[in-house]
Amino acid sequence: MAYNTRSTCLKCSLLAVILLFLQPCFSQYNFGKLDQLLEEKQKLLGKDFVLMIWSAGNPLEKKEDTLIYKKEVGEFKSKTIAPVASCSKWLTAALVMQFVDEGKISLDDK
Repeated sequence: MAYNTRSTCLKCSLLAVILLFLQPCFSQYNFGKLDQLLEEKQKLLGKDFVLMIWSAGNPLEKKEDTLIYKKEVGEFKSKTIAPVASCSKWLTAALVMQFVDEGKISLDDK
């Protein structure tokens, strides 16, 4: 009886070790299709762009955000400083009007 238990335990341990070594191979997402789509849409996106995909961290487990994918095309890089200037005004106006449509605020409010 002890031999059978030992054999089963050894088989389960071996399986666990194999799965542990294979886990990194299957846990990575293949971004090949995304790269192909970006190449197809590059005319629409422009000659310089950066695409970054982040995984949101879990505040309960104190895990921070993680960069999953980054693609830099052209001279524009993720560290390039881009002036925003007055580009945020249209976004603010659109958000205010959305709040008005939802009834959260009124245009007559102070």
